[in-house]
Amino acid sequence: MTYKKIAQLAGVSPSTVSKVMSGSTEISQETADRIRQIMKEYGCSTAKYYKSKNSGLERIRIAVLVPEIISVHYAQQVSDIVRILDDKNIICNIYLTGFDEKKTLAMIWQLSDEGMTDGILTITGIKSDAALPLPIVSFLSCECVSQDYVEIDYKQGISDALQYLMDLGHRTIGFIGEQNTKYKQKMFFDAARDLQLSVNDAHVFLSSRRFEQIGREAAAYFLENGVEPTAFITAYDEIALGAIQAFSQAGLRVPEDVSFIGMNDVPFAEYASVPLTTIQTFKEEICHIAIRILLDKIMNPDSHATQHVLVKCQLIKRDTVCRTRR
Repeated sequence: MTYKKIAQLAGVSPSTVSKVMSGSTEISQETADRIRQIMKEYGCSTAKYYKSKNSGLERIRIAVLVPEIISVHYAQQVSDIVRILDDKNIICNIYLTGFDEKKTLAMIWQLSDEGMTDGILTITGIKSDAALPLPIVSFLSCECVSQDYVEIDYKQGISDALQYLMDLGHRTIGFIGEQNTKYKQKMFFDAARDLQLSVNDAHVFLSSRRFEQIGREAAAYFLENGVEPTAFITAYDEIALGAIQAFSQAGLRVPEDVSFIGMNDVPFAEYASVPLTTIQTFKEEICHIAIRILLDKIMNPDSHATQHVLVKCQLIKRDTVCRTRR
């Protein structure tokens, strides 16, 4: 039973059926009850099931492709996806792909060829303009207009963070990231240019390490070179926390001597020795949106509309930023 058929029977649009199946509160209770009754009569009582073209009534199967789960950010995102899908009685399988685009594409084709899933959520973007064999929604755009994606507006978040620092007198602002966050580094430069803020390349630190080790390595580099920036934006919170620890051990005070803004608002950021100012990225809301789009694609295969959703960030102001004294 597809969205289109259910919609015809209920006298509503397919998007209305999609919203009811995803638990949206936008639809009136009367309309939602009518749609659910039709689904029940046709042996499909909720959005948790669909009519397979190869067999009878089956549970939907979703594959989640994620680079890693050691990262708090990715682990949270996957946990949210699993919980949301479990609430819908949808089978969810997790596949680790590393930060390897070829492996990710190979996994997609393998899952399709072996009939192992009905749709895919991929945490990273897919750099392929070729038609893909399954309904897929990505969590990161790779500028492929034919693909559905839900993306965090990191540039807006970084721009807000830079403006906040500038309002507090900071003009020498650095960025700390790693190889897998080069796209955030680019957005940092783009946002700085839009704000007419000059950035010295020497104040941008790119590491081959991961997590807190990056922050400690960056702190050592800047300490050796006189610590010119009065503030730093980091690609994610763990980097900021590692750098704060290293600077503090060297005798510098945060935020009085150097300010920090992280990204992602991981759970322990609020409870650090100095609660971390960070960019909130609304991971759970993004998961809900991506799942809704994917289920719509699965249940309504005749739909050809491509959706690109950009979710705004929010700056969470805590204690690692203050007005510059330099």
